[in-house]
Amino acid sequence: MEENGWTAWVAGEGYDDLWDHKSGNHGSETLLSHAWRVRFKEGNPESEKSSRHELGHKVNYYRGSDETKWVSGLDAVGQVRYKEVWPGIELIMDGRARGTKKLKYDWIVEPGADPSNIVLIHEGTELSLRPDGSLLHLMGETGDIIEGVPFAYQLIDGSRISQVECHYKLTKRLDGMTEVSFEIGDYNPDLRLTIDPDLETADIDTSNNSWPKKENSKFDKFKKFKIKG
Repeated sequence: MEENGWTAWVAGEGYDDLWDHKSGNHGSETLLSHAWRVRFKEGNPESEKSSRHELGHKVNYYRGSDETKWVSGLDAVGQVRYKEVWPGIELIMDGRARGTKKLKYDWIVEPGADPSNIVLIHEGTELSLRPDGSLLHLMGETGDIIEGVPFAYQLIDGSRISQVECHYKLTKRLDGMTEVSFEIGDYNPDLRLTIDPDLETADIDTSNNSWPKKENSKFDKFKKFKIKG
């Protein structure tokens, strides 16, 4: 996470062996990875940032040869919140589903705020819309990223779910980057609106033709969760 966006790093070939300390395998001579950057277009770099859900381990960053830029002993957390990225709009990033290749993020649009302000500039990935409305990130040999069809909703009287039509909108820029925003259907501007896409890495093993597996829709899972709760 950064002041005005985030950078995602995806580990590809060779890293499973490198990280498998129990096997005694010292890893492959070839390591493939890919990084892409997301910036908030005209967002607020001074947005209030907070974290929750410490994961119980430390993280060290030793990048480059300049030791003054090295950082060690950072507390790893599962969730980060950015308040007022745009007026009345909050971002919640949640990476607690470790090992599932998923990164969840929600946009919380408070009453009266404008969801059209949410514009994300993507750098380092080739983007396209899939026939089902999901978003495909091509990342070369490392694998692909799929952002599921965005699920938007409002809570009526604090309990009844009202689903709101929501689609990705892509705008190609002359500098080669791509802007991603959301096209929102009719909703009640006097109530909070939540926009909920998911990021999931495609299976790098191309012999697995069953990915992605069919699952219940977000609406069905959300209803089930609310009923149980």
